[in-house]
Amino acid sequence: MSRSVGQLLYAAALLAAVLLCTCASAQPAPSAATALDLLTVHQRALQAAPPLQLLQAQRAEREAALRAAGARLGPQLEAVWQQGGGRDALAARTAQGSLLLTQPLIDLPRWQARDAARHRLAAGEAEQAQGEQQLRQLSARLFVQLHAQSQAQRVQRELQQAYAEEARRMGVRHREGLAAAVDWRQSQSFQLLADAGARNGAQQLRALRQALVAHAGDASLLDAAIQGLRADALPPALEAPAAGSGRSPRHDAQRAERDAREQELHAARQATLPTLSLQAQAQRDLQSRPRHGSDWLLQLRIPLWDSGSRAAGRDAAAQRLRAAEAELMQLERDLAREQATQAERLLSAREQHATATGGLQAAEQTVAAMRIGQEQGTRSTTDVLLALQTLGQLRQLAVAAQLEAWLAWIDGLVAQGRFDEGALAALNTQLE
Repeated sequence: MSRSVGQLLYAAALLAAVLLCTCASAQPAPSAATALDLLTVHQRALQAAPPLQLLQAQRAEREAALRAAGARLGPQLEAVWQQGGGRDALAARTAQGSLLLTQPLIDLPRWQARDAARHRLAAGEAEQAQGEQQLRQLSARLFVQLHAQSQAQRVQRELQQAYAEEARRMGVRHREGLAAAVDWRQSQSFQLLADAGARNGAQQLRALRQALVAHAGDASLLDAAIQGLRADALPPALEAPAAGSGRSPRHDAQRAERDAREQELHAARQATLPTLSLQAQAQRDLQSRPRHGSDWLLQLRIPLWDSGSRAAGRDAAAQRLRAAEAELMQLERDLAREQATQAERLLSAREQHATATGGLQAAEQTVAAMRIGQEQGTRSTTDVLLALQTLGQLRQLAVAAQLEAWLAWIDGLVAQGRFDEGALAALNTQLE
């Protein structure tokens, strides 16, 4: 009777090991009609993205500033009304109204200010492009992180089930006198560790869901079915951008800001130059005997002395330009470092994935061999538990390596300024 029970327990344990070795989920996968893909999630995030709304408002403000700078170079029309008189009763009292039209002819500081506003608008457009790229980056990162955590949680649950089955089997053998108490307790310890890992994984999975909801502004994503990546899906190696293929929007924005500050320095330097304007005036005397007339004049203004105000403004503009150049230089170094780092990170992740998947078959065979050896008395319970642990670690390493590879690919393309809609669509084609 004891031998029959032992054979049944052995068959059940072997079935649990086979379930652990397979990568198929115990639950049916959601249908393609109900599961959401990456593009759908990103479109929901685009519908109400506060960072993009902020950048759009800032760009509109800079566009208005450019219109204002250009308008200051055009005709200016003013209406003036004056009334005056003296203390003496015999002093003449005046009441006069006039229209004054002024057209700047030569005003280099205003021209430079307009050019600076134009460069700042270009910086705003680049910042908006960078914001759109960052939104795509966050959508993609959250999507692949959610998939990886789901896969890791599935592996952890299957490992938890295998340990629980082993602990139950060893408990039965211990009660029948076929196994030592230490083997039973050791199986329970591995089960408890697996239970703790599963609880921690579930909390991390919930946190990623909450992050996805906050990103997309859609509470329905908390429990919505999400399509996952294929088990063998890996990104291609990152290639260095071709010469003349453009730079990162971050670089474009910083370079435009540098150019704007350079124009502001030119404006500060030219503030000491003369300005020339054409004025036309129509007047009307509003006394008891109204009179009216008109005249025009060319007005030349030559700055002479301002107690050092223009010199201080010029020095401040020079230092702002110097700071912008330093920031641009540092950004170029950071982007080059980021591109090289992510390329190496991707290659390393691909190698780790190949190592993990290559060792899975050997680990599965080891689990089966340890089971047989345990039944024959040539292998201990520790050998079986460690074989199961190794198999679970290899599967988790494969999941982590796949995640690391895709994150490196995403971040590398962002550093190159190439994570566009096409890259997002390419990632979407790798879904199951």
